[in-house]
Amino acid sequence: SETTPDCLAALVTEDICIQTNSAISGILVHEKDPTGWHILAGKNLPPLELSVQQSALIENTMDSADEHAAVLETSVEEIPDAALKTWLRSHALGGVVYAPVGRKNRNYIFFAIRENSKPLWGGPDKELFAILARQAAVALENADLYNELKEFIQQLEDSQRSLIMAEKMAALGRLMASLAHELNNPLQGVQNCLHLAEMTDLPENQRQEFIQMARREVERVSKMAQTAMEYHRPSHVDINPENIK
Repeated sequence: SETTPDCLAALVTEDICIQTNSAISGILVHEKDPTGWHILAGKNLPPLELSVQQSALIENTMDSADEHAAVLETSVEEIPDAALKTWLRSHALGGVVYAPVGRKNRNYIFFAIRENSKPLWGGPDKELFAILARQAAVALENADLYNELKEFIQQLEDSQRSLIMAEKMAALGRLMASLAHELNNPLQGVQNCLHLAEMTDLPENQRQEFIQMARREVERVSKMAQTAMEYHRPSHVDINPENIK
């Protein structure tokens, strides 16, 4: 159920140690590009700089594996890294078993190391380790695909939000243009009425009529502004106690 690749890889190495009664486990991965092999995750790995790139043992593991040898075993004496060999001996650790798994976009090598006090790796142990490695490789690949799909969906959602925001801005521009047009008409009327009302030779009754017309247009503008404010202002919610029994 874990879909985060790093967390999943850590859980896999933890489970390998538990299921195979190993002291150390790890996962090497090759992305099938110039970066080469690197350590994806590990449990109780030695505090040494593992020269994975230069290790002939690692480089030849995938070539040595075939359908009849799903798990390879190497003794401590066959490990080319002298520092690693010394570290394994000092901690009473035995040889290393490898389970190479090839996938479409990457190759994996799962490895485990038992203590010398533990039983030697037998046929059932190696078969169990091979099954765990194959299942873990599929799970890791699925986790990568899930995260790629999740990232793609996130990009689609971001694009959709951008389109919605662009449409909102376009609609706002159209609204502002329409509102400006609606406000300009009564304001022009007010200006004309005040201009006529200022004429000295105009009868008083007509002057009052123009002033009333200007007042009506001002009220019209005020109602438009009030409507725009109510559209923006959140609706009022009346809160009343209710018996939910």
